[in-house]
Amino acid sequence: MMDYSPFYFKNFYEKKPKKAKRGSYTSPLHAEAEKGKLNNDLSHNSGENMNGQGGMDGRNGMDGRSGMDGRGGMDGRSGMDGRDGISEKSKKKGDKTGLFATIIILLCFLCVVVASDFLSGGAIVAGLKTTFNPNQGVKYYFLCVGEYDTELKAITHADAVRKKGGAGYIHINNNRYYVVIATFLDKKSANTVQGKNEGTKIFELETKEIKLAASGTKERALANKVRDKLVEGVRELYLYANALDAGESEHSEVMDKLSNLRNEFLYLKEEIAVGTMIASDKIELFRIIDPMYGGLDALFYETSGDFLSAALRNIMAGTVTALCYSPKQS
Repeated sequence: MMDYSPFYFKNFYEKKPKKAKRGSYTSPLHAEAEKGKLNNDLSHNSGENMNGQGGMDGRNGMDGRSGMDGRGGMDGRSGMDGRDGISEKSKKKGDKTGLFATIIILLCFLCVVVASDFLSGGAIVAGLKTTFNPNQGVKYYFLCVGEYDTELKAITHADAVRKKGGAGYIHINNNRYYVVIATFLDKKSANTVQGKNEGTKIFELETKEIKLAASGTKERALANKVRDKLVEGVRELYLYANALDAGESEHSEVMDKLSNLRNEFLYLKEEIAVGTMIASDKIELFRIIDPMYGGLDALFYETSGDFLSAALRNIMAGTVTALCYSPKQS
């Protein structure tokens, strides 16, 4: 890369006087005559040297044919930007050629990956999704009320919570029973609601990798698909419940969306059922899906509009429990 900053020349065209030999003598008159001759030469050649054919702006100068901007100069035919030099067009052409070659290489690589994935039945792409998966390690927050030593005692409190629009789901931690009011997707929201409800506790839960007996690529890909779909489903239910409570959505509108969501999980269960997984792994995936699918399916038979948001929160809590392990209390 050339540096095109201004060039500075000092005494470039000025003839430097030779040093007098030691012991030699030059008379004052001779020196004055030589100085006058030099001045005349400079005056006579100023046009030629500075603006003429042999000057800085002439044919042989900075802007002339043979100068720095002429044919043999920086911008001339044989200069740095001329026909024989490194022209701007050549640079652009080289850049385009390199870019084109890079695109061709990427397209060839993509074709190889697609062909290999097709021959492997989708195992390669599934493996990539497994490696780069954002839904492992997703955190949820249960806001709970009450603490009981038996489930029977917690059930009574859970019914009361559901009638008020809460989840009413019974959460078990260290052999103690707590009633979930709501599930939150972030800690800040959980803390805000906790500040308005004395005696409540927050439990943090985090999604983990679904453990299967078989560890093949296809099995792992399907397990991750189940987890990802459930994570998306929980988020949808969270939005629907809040929209219902705020009066932003109608009951019938939400039920239509829930019907589509239920069908998606039904198709997912069918995919698992007809797959080549071993029986124990299929049972494990069904166990994780059922809180979501079973809860949504029940909505179309026994839930009235007054308790729809509470039912959605209950389904959320059950699904999060199936997805997560080792909750932490805060």
